[in-house]
Amino acid sequence: MKESIVLLIFGGIFLLVGVIVFAQTIMKRKKCSEVVTGTVKEVTTDRELQRDSNGIHSKVVFHTIVEYTVGEQNYIQRSSSGSTANAHYVGEQIEVHYDPENPIKSYWGTSNFLGLFAGTIFGLVGLGIMIVSMFIK
Repeated sequence: MKESIVLLIFGGIFLLVGVIVFAQTIMKRKKCSEVVTGTVKEVTTDRELQRDSNGIHSKVVFHTIVEYTVGEQNYIQRSSSGSTANAHYVGEQIEVHYDPENPIKSYWGTSNFLGLFAGTIFGLVGLGIMIVSMFIK
């Protein structure tokens, strides 16, 4: 009985996180309704530590810095999430989706898709754990 309650709570937390991430991503997508062409100004690299069964390793993470113009105002944004593969090159023209009420809020590339994907996975895992918890006696 105790195990099923713990699993139910754990699954509920996963489900809640999934719903929140998914909802925030959808809201950002709706708010960032305008599109402009931006230019990749720089691709930076950071080293991050990653722990696995073989110990702690250093990995390189790429962040894209994009410049775009809305009206007369220039904006420069750094990707909030990095990737282990360099997806862009300096000088590349890319679509930037931005919030017309607050153009500094923007996204490009797959960053919006990743939020939808992560939210869905967390939600489904949470739901699965909650269903399994109902069958534990």
